[in-house]
Amino acid sequence: MGEHGAGSKGILVVDDDDVLRSMITEHLRDLGYSVWEAADPVAALDIAGNAAQKVDLVVTDLVMPKMSGPHFVERLREMRPNVQILRVSGYPRQHHPRLSADVPFLQKPFTLEALEEAVRSALDAG
Repeated sequence: MGEHGAGSKGILVVDDDDVLRSMITEHLRDLGYSVWEAADPVAALDIAGNAAQKVDLVVTDLVMPKMSGPHFVERLREMRPNVQILRVSGYPRQHHPRLSADVPFLQKPFTLEALEEAVRSALDAG
């Protein structure tokens, strides 16, 4: 993992499922990433808006309260145009017609190995 510079990368995890969000956050921290977490898009935008936070990647559920996933991604891109985004959903990709085939996507449930691979791939794309 070290060859990917995990220690210098910051990841924001956004999911309204407390158990899943904690599991993702802990696993990514164990891999050496700096990780922040938010239970909804509004809280996530507060974190992303803080210039002191070095956010390289946002791992976000697409179906959440307070704001739709696509709207959240739009707002996030306004604040941080270069941030990489890994979209996660319990629904298959086809359920999200606005996602093109080249958009990083991980379907729930997923293994920790699949999460690691998707995170590395999204960060490498940046």
